[in-house]
Amino acid sequence: MFRRKSIDSKWILLMMPLMAMAFDSDWSIQPHQDSPRMELDNGFPDVVFRYDIPHLYPKKTVQVSLFQNDCELKTEDESLFFTSIFTERELEVEVRVVVDTVMESPFWTFQDDIIGTIDFCIRVDVLLESESVNFHETKITLNVDLSYGFNLVEYASTIDS
Repeated sequence: MFRRKSIDSKWILLMMPLMAMAFDSDWSIQPHQDSPRMELDNGFPDVVFRYDIPHLYPKKTVQVSLFQNDCELKTEDESLFFTSIFTERELEVEVRVVVDTVMESPFWTFQDDIIGTIDFCIRVDVLLESESVNFHETKITLNVDLSYGFNLVEYASTIDS
């Protein structure tokens, strides 16, 4: 006499991301105070970013992207590339500058005969089933003095959340 209602599995699959967002309030991305910082690795300049990230699980992931300075245009140019390392609740991103090719890249601008800049943006997204729930962007400008080789003289960062 009593009829048991069955729950449609398609409905459950559609509702899972919404339920995860409702019960999981940890979506923040926070840069460390010492981030970004400059390092030299075998003569190559690296820009190192460190972030506190939320607890991740199979459907909740982090994605790192490298953009031109507008934080919108991606490029296939390999004069800048990054590696990322995840630990329990921390993300470290190292952006390597390839000195031999960066001056022909979309990241490079000559300011005068001996000074140039490298401009780029790092974006970190927290994803739920490949949809961005939260993101953090950092724009970087590296000033390069070419009078005695390739010398990074200073850098500036702008953090957008």
